[in-house]
Amino acid sequence: MNAPGSTPGTSRICGTLVFLPGFMTAPSSFRALLTPLQDAGLEVVVPRLYRRGWRALSGGFSPVDEAVRAREFVTSLRTTRTSVPIWLGGHSRGGQAAWRCAELLATRDLGTAALSPPADRGEPARAWDSGDLVSPAQDTPMLAGLILVDPVDGAGRRPPGPDACARPASFDLPTLIIGAGRGGSCAPTAVNHEVFAAAAPTASHVVVTQLGHADVLSGPALRVGRALCGGGPDPVAARLRVSALMLAAIVDAQSGR
Repeated sequence: MNAPGSTPGTSRICGTLVFLPGFMTAPSSFRALLTPLQDAGLEVVVPRLYRRGWRALSGGFSPVDEAVRAREFVTSLRTTRTSVPIWLGGHSRGGQAAWRCAELLATRDLGTAALSPPADRGEPARAWDSGDLVSPAQDTPMLAGLILVDPVDGAGRRPPGPDACARPASFDLPTLIIGAGRGGSCAPTAVNHEVFAAAAPTASHVVVTQLGHADVLSGPALRVGRALCGGGPDPVAARLRVSALMLAAIVDAQSGR
């Protein structure tokens, strides 16, 4: 997803949204969710930071690994988008990785050790070189804000409790946390959107009551996700509600509200 479209009567916004997919979920599965943001003028990038397959399924690429890769990706974008706001978002485990990435970026420490890629486990090659990673000017915020769509903390199929959210957030960003009222087994209570909201008490926290954890997806991923995680009665309406919340958060931030 890249070039924005246009919708008559829609307020135009500027900037870029980097959106991290949920675990083992194809970027194309978020097209329906993110198209309304593109139509409003936002550039949307859904990177594939690891190769889907057995290595990932067996824990060979952790949320921490993904956060490091995401940090490299955002930093690389900032070198070419020096004056536009960059938002970071994610769904499910991608939301956890986005949270961890925001914390890494908040340190403003771009040392080579922190930016070293995870050990090679068969992930796809990056489209950039670490030698190109330079810190932006100090008056240029790395991120404009953070949007988490039914994020899930911890690792593994049955995480016992929060990990990334075990302590208060270290970043100071406009943050929107959208929770699914019907998160189900794919977003257990012990590690669901509530723990992210508790760790970031100044964040806007909205629960979409009739939203299932996978209802933001489209295509085959929606059918598989609803079979595994359950869902609400009208996934299309719930997904549109999430898109509207995401767009409103960015518009409000840009208008200073």
